[in-house]
Amino acid sequence: MSVFLVLILAVNFLGTRVFGEMEFWFSSLKVIAIVGLIILGIILMAGGGPNHDPIGFRYWRNPGESVNPRKE
Repeated sequence: MSVFLVLILAVNFLGTRVFGEMEFWFSSLKVIAIVGLIILGIILMAGGGPNHDPIGFRYWRNPGESVNPRKE
């Protein structure tokens, strides 16, 4: 925790140019992480997990993707 506080304090003391550059790279890292997690979620839903079970499409065959709940 104190290492991060010292790093933040050092960046703030170095000036506006360094602060802006660090802000750019950290925000780029954040965008890459979000896109990577979205892609990982799609892969896991499609069956790319360790048991190869497509979680997102489990009920498309039985009983179907659109079921009438009122059977008469």
